[in-house]
Amino acid sequence: MSEIDNNTIGQIPHTGILAAASLILSILAIIAVILSIRRVEAVQSLPGCLIAETPGFRVVHSLCTILPTGALIAGVVALKRMLRGRRKLWSIMFASEGVIVSLAVLIAYWLNLAHLASGHIH
Repeated sequence: MSEIDNNTIGQIPHTGILAAASLILSILAIIAVILSIRRVEAVQSLPGCLIAETPGFRVVHSLCTILPTGALIAGVVALKRMLRGRRKLWSIMFASEGVIVSLAVLIAYWLNLAHLASGHIH
């Protein structure tokens, strides 16, 4: 009999890797956000909008959006697979930590950018 006939779901491959990737991507996102916010603060006092001309700013800004979004997607997919397959608690913790950290990073980054933009005078 197949697993579907027995109402049991087998191990879904690479779920643990997705959970770990979620946590690692969210940690990398923290580093990118710190670099981006420091660059914005450094050029904020200068006249005019020189942020876009700062070397590498667009790359760092893109990473600040892509990394936490990727971590969030990987974490949600891993959590869905783990809850469906009744995985171990420690592997669920990796995925949930990745989701929580990536949400916090996205919110903190965009709030900091909005705060810095509101204080910038041309």
